[in-house]
Amino acid sequence: MTESGVGVKRLGRSCFCYHYPMLSENQERYLETISDSTAVVIQPWDPKTELVAKKLMNDMRSAVPDLEVFHTGAAALKISGKNDLDFSILAVPEDFDSYLPTLIKMLGEPQKRGWENVRWEITRDGFPVDIHLTNKDSLGWKEHRKVFELLRDDPQLLEEYRILKERSAGVSLREYQRRKYEFYNVIVKK
Repeated sequence: MTESGVGVKRLGRSCFCYHYPMLSENQERYLETISDSTAVVIQPWDPKTELVAKKLMNDMRSAVPDLEVFHTGAAALKISGKNDLDFSILAVPEDFDSYLPTLIKMLGEPQKRGWENVRWEITRDGFPVDIHLTNKDSLGWKEHRKVFELLRDDPQLLEEYRILKERSAGVSLREYQRRKYEFYNVIVKK
């Protein structure tokens, strides 16, 4: 155990986080919404995701040019994952209604609507796509962006994350997300 309460197994030059006892209340609440019976399928990074992501990014930026659009997730990091695409479109919640008609015209009706987040689950060129119109000032978004930037900017952390994802193949979607949250919580506290 490290002093932060994390168990770490050394894998050559990399380490694999296997226990971090504290998840946030929001993380725990979100985990309860995820299937505990569906197994996650992890696939190697597919270079085709990059082309699909670029086109979708350009389309979204053209549709809402005054908003920031971010491509995040394993495909953006070019590592193994679910071979899906993840995007965040940033706005303040008070302005969501002014952007929704344009986004609905482009993406269809959202699957989930909340005060700080509107979510679309679509498919483009055979790839699942998860798009969030989200509160640019929310703690959740800020943490998500920080984790992404830490992984993007640190090859050793990215390799550890890739290993975690690949070793999670076959576990439930809920356990997969739990493992990712545990990893995120460790790297954010470093």
